[in-house]
Amino acid sequence: MASVRLLKKEINKEVAQFIDECYERIITKPDDESGAEALVDQAVELYDEILDGVNEAVKHENPGTKLRKLRAQLQDQLANLKIELAKKNK
Repeated sequence: MASVRLLKKEINKEVAQFIDECYERIITKPDDESGAEALVDQAVELYDEILDGVNEAVKHENPGTKLRKLRAQLQDQLANLKIELAKKNK
């Protein structure tokens, strides 16, 4: 289960980094605070969704494929959130 622990750490780290970027945006451009806060909310929802999926996957006999799909889902959705944040920075 060491790989599951590492995956959870990776999820936490990547989502936390994105949330930090959003808060930096709020500090540098407070006029668009609500847009960045909405992205933070979406990131928290993504975090909860992915961790719930990981916890559900480890209950099964062969969780490897589900965990790979969850990692890919995390990467895709975080990339989309980063694109949204970049659009707001313009």
